Amino acid sequence: MMHSYSSLWCRRCYVYDCKLHGTDFRPSENRKRPRPLNDKNKPCGVDCYMHLKREARSPYDKWNDVEIALFRKAALLIGSKNYCQIADIIPSKNCKQVYRRSRALGEVEKEQEVEVGSSSDEAKKKSRKIMTKIVIDAENHSEYHPCDHPGRPCDFNCPCKKGNVPCEKYCHCDLDCPRRFPGCNCYGFGKTCSNRGCICFTNYRECDPDLCGCTASECNTSHSVSETDMGRSLCKNVAIQRRQAKHTIVGISTVAGWGLFVREHVKKNEYLGEYIGEVISQTEADRRGKIYDKRRTSFLFNLNKEFVVDATRKGNKFRFINHSQDPNAYCRVTLVKGEHRIGIYALCDLEPGSELFFDYRYDGEALKFVPNERELAASPVKSISNGK
Repeated sequence: MMHSYSSLWCRRCYVYDCKLHGTDFRPSENRKRPRPLNDKNKPCGVDCYMHLKREARSPYDKWNDVEIALFRKAALLIGSKNYCQIADIIPSKNCKQVYRRSRALGEVEKEQEVEVGSSSDEAKKKSRKIMTKIVIDAENHSEYHPCDHPGRPCDFNCPCKKGNVPCEKYCHCDLDCPRRFPGCNCYGFGKTCSNRGCICFTNYRECDPDLCGCTASECNTSHSVSETDMGRSLCKNVAIQRRQAKHTIVGISTVAGWGLFVREHVKKNEYLGEYIGEVISQTEADRRGKIYDKRRTSFLFNLNKEFVVDATRKGNKFRFINHSQDPNAYCRVTLVKGEHRIGIYALCDLEPGSELFFDYRYDGEALKFVPNERELAASPVKSISNGK
């Protein structure tokens, strides 16, 4: 029943028949890190399996083929011992019935044999040693291409090895490949994956809900459970993949032309939005750059060694952010689900109505295209607000 899903669904773009990664994309058979188990002292509801400890064992429930297929797929994706979460996926069964099914199959007494990014000390030490040998260059990222060489280890012929990037969950190498990225394990209060203590943040990537042991797989909206109830802090390194951009507006710039202004309070290092546009090759960027130089305007942004983002014709409002040698925002190229994306973050605390600036880091020749800043100028957004 799940064959069409496994063969046609692109796990990187979340679409069917993905044109970006090709229609011949072969899904990986690798398992992911099981999600953390629920608190043993807190049942998920009235029908939770934890109440069975005080009740007599009920007879075995009948399952149809569809329910069995969903159970096997859910156990593979989130772990066979996460009975409460598996029950959420199968609407016709409750937690008790899922527990009985697992017990009948003998899944309760045994652990999973192979786990990618296992939480064991030996697996983590081995993966972290490999990560220290892979130097991630923030200025020259390499484009990620999943390796696929059945029966051979990730040697010097592996594309991940050549690009000096770790193997991802999309790769088809062995499950025990030492180059696999293990994911972080930032568990507990105060660990928000927003500093150098997180292996994902250090390696310029967002946390992966399938690999990381943090709260990347948990909902962190205002309607979700609080950090006190969870017993740990919420992950803040998932803003790009969840599209958690701040409220911004385009207005008349205090420098020249149009500019971008924030419309809410923003704290330091918080995610503002993503710089998007056409993804073109470096050769095409060089050709367009000569034309843009004559027009004295350019919206090219280096994405990695192979590609450049051009927001001239296809972009969003973050293309209106102007240059400043004293910026209040900064850009960071981050790996999100195997793709490089450009995130813009606050360099300091921002008040509503503040215009955004970041350093273009042009050389002396290109700086002549950037208008000179005016030191004393009121924000047009504030002026309009005061006029009303």
